Amino acid sequence: MIVCFLFNLDYGFRSGGGIAELLPVISYGTETGHFIARVFFNILFHVMIALIMINLFFGIIVDTFADLRDKNSNIQYDMDNVCYICQITRDSALNQNMDFQKHIKLDHNIWNYVYFFTYLNISNPLSFTSLEKSVIDKMSEKDISWIPIIGGGGEEPE
Repeated sequence: MIVCFLFNLDYGFRSGGGIAELLPVISYGTETGHFIARVFFNILFHVMIALIMINLFFGIIVDTFADLRDKNSNIQYDMDNVCYICQITRDSALNQNMDFQKHIKLDHNIWNYVYFFTYLNISNPLSFTSLEKSVIDKMSEKDISWIPIIGGGGEEPE
């Protein structure tokens, strides 16, 4: 009875492809010990390949998506809670009795800076005021010291 079960189990592994189809067929009647060892070898091979390797790949995929989700949530947190201009956080603003929404909408509205950069880039440099000339010089040197930091409690960017 057990040999019949092992034969069917072995035949099931060999008929689906893989290493068992390449190995020679062994008679369960004459070489019972070798046949049983071969059946367990086939089972072990399929368990190693099918279960462990596939789960390894799935683990890598799930871990990669978890990392992407974490990066996305960190970006979203920064967009919602950190001023793009001065890097002050919502918590720091609250500690300094500042209205964070007012700060990012009025004090450091990102579009005002974009409009100002565009104005400086399309205007004639000969018609700049001394302030505009100073800002364009600092921009060309990648110096952001001209940007006003209201409240002064922002953390340094990394």
